[in-house]
Amino acid sequence: MLLQQVKVFIQQLSNPFGFLQYRVNEIDKAIHLSEQNEMDEEQTGDHRYHEKEKNLEKVFDNYALKVHAIVAPSLKQDQVSHADHIHWDKALLGCLWTYLLLTVFASLARPDFMSLTAISLAFLVLHFPTQHGRRTFRMITVFLVITFVYDLLWLFILRSSEAEDAEMAGRGQLIRWFAHLNAWLSFFFRIVVIAIFWKVSLHYTQVVKRQAGVVESNDQALDRIMNRYSNLEGNR
Repeated sequence: MLLQQVKVFIQQLSNPFGFLQYRVNEIDKAIHLSEQNEMDEEQTGDHRYHEKEKNLEKVFDNYALKVHAIVAPSLKQDQVSHADHIHWDKALLGCLWTYLLLTVFASLARPDFMSLTAISLAFLVLHFPTQHGRRTFRMITVFLVITFVYDLLWLFILRSSEAEDAEMAGRGQLIRWFAHLNAWLSFFFRIVVIAIFWKVSLHYTQVVKRQAGVVESNDQALDRIMNRYSNLEGNR
């Protein structure tokens, strides 16, 4: 027993930061296990309507290829023969930033906290994918659908034009017109945002976690952690 304790003590002296290495290895195992579970869910599905969802994805891919064939020349991009070759990561970020701008301008007429919350959560998941996985991303997609329904009710039922005219008379009418224009643009553009979010959620590990330049990969994160602790140990 004593010899075993002495052996452990010597190992700790030779590698005083060994517990940090152990902790990093445990985090690495947990990350890879989570990724494997997400990949299995993408292949086999996590609900009973997985096959129908995949069939719907094929229909969406056909429309996406047609749209890409139209916009690709103006964006100076090559034509693709399969929807998986489309840069969904760039399309996702572009739609998200556009949705944010439209929401900010639409908020001049009324506070749109639901859309701003959905956008903030989406950016959070995209920049920290290891802390927030595929299911969280799909929940945000559902949240975007809820914001679409909410705006549908507000634009067609809850909004009172007479009250707004009385509240924002004179030069305020121009601001109100501009805000409502962006509200309508945001409402219809939300369909595109939801569609792309749904598409990306079906291939979350490939599009979000493994696309270079979009988010930090797990290996890069571990290297960054180890380098930080190595620098601390070197400074001491």
